[in-house]
Amino acid sequence: MSIMNMPPLLYMRRIPGIESELLKPAYTEPAVWEDFDPSTMTLCSPDPQAIRPPDEKANIYCR
Repeated sequence: MSIMNMPPLLYMRRIPGIESELLKPAYTEPAVWEDFDPSTMTLCSPDPQAIRPPDEKANIYCR
C-alpha cells in the first residue's frame, strides 16, 4: 500500500550518497521512522493502475 508520495526516511538512508539527516525537515515527524527496520521497507508505485505495455516506449499516455 502506498501511503505517501515521498519515500520514507529510513528508505532514503539506504541510498548511497544521500545525506538523510539533511532530509529530516522535509518530514512532519521524522522520529516515527526510527523504530522501523530498514531491511523490511520497500516502495510501491503511487499509482498501481500505471502500466507500460511491453512493446511501448516510456512516458506514453494510455486511455
